[in-house]
Amino acid sequence: NRPSPPTCRGLRHNMRVAVWLLGVAISSHAHMIDIKPGVFVSGSVREDELVHYAIRVLPTMPAVKVMLIPVTGDADLLLSFNGPYPATANATWVMDEVGVEELLIRRSSDDFCQFEPCVLYMTIVGYETTEYKLVVSHVTSPETIATDSCAPGCAAFDLSDGVCHPKCNVSQCIYDGGDCLLSGSTQLCAPGCPTAWIGDESCDEACFNGECMWDGDDCRGARGEAAEGGAAVAATGGKGGGKGAGVAPAPSGPGTTK
Repeated sequence: NRPSPPTCRGLRHNMRVAVWLLGVAISSHAHMIDIKPGVFVSGSVREDELVHYAIRVLPTMPAVKVMLIPVTGDADLLLSFNGPYPATANATWVMDEVGVEELLIRRSSDDFCQFEPCVLYMTIVGYETTEYKLVVSHVTSPETIATDSCAPGCAAFDLSDGVCHPKCNVSQCIYDGGDCLLSGSTQLCAPGCPTAWIGDESCDEACFNGECMWDGDDCRGARGEAAEGGAAVAATGGKGGGKGAGVAPAPSGPGTTK
């Protein structure tokens, strides 16, 4: 039996789908941004919006260091050498914690690129409306990066602690791990918690501590359960709610209910 010819309605539907997919591909390609090693990139992203980046890694570099600095808000970063536009389903590394984050990727890793040109692809995902800074640096001595002082008088534990330390406010220390890059109007009572988040009717994990007055009344009944692992905080959502720990698991992805 000869198959029935497609109807006009079916053809129109298929054409619309093809045009939509082509539009998505063109739109995504247009938003790929090439960045240079060691150069800070400033950007902004709305909730559930995606911004794509790419950087060429020199073949002589034994490692790269990625730093994501949220000036306001909260965003995740998905990374992969396998192809452009990494998503939650195929990203090799996921940076989804609250506050300033760093990731060191060594060439000795099985997930590092195996061919040249070596390109690291990244996707910024807006967990909420966020202003951020992104920098990817070549690392020549990854074995000593955790023990060497980046500048005289700058202790490693001072970096990315929510306080701008003058001796660490140099490019070699990435401006105190991002702390000194925050705008003067953005005051932190704890790492990852701007004071503006306190009392904003959203329970924020990074603000649920004594220094930030337990996020005001935002977490309400969760304070009494903090000793039990903070499960109540995670259950109430907020800017830190739904976030996973570490970089191996993929996050819950865009659209997570707050």
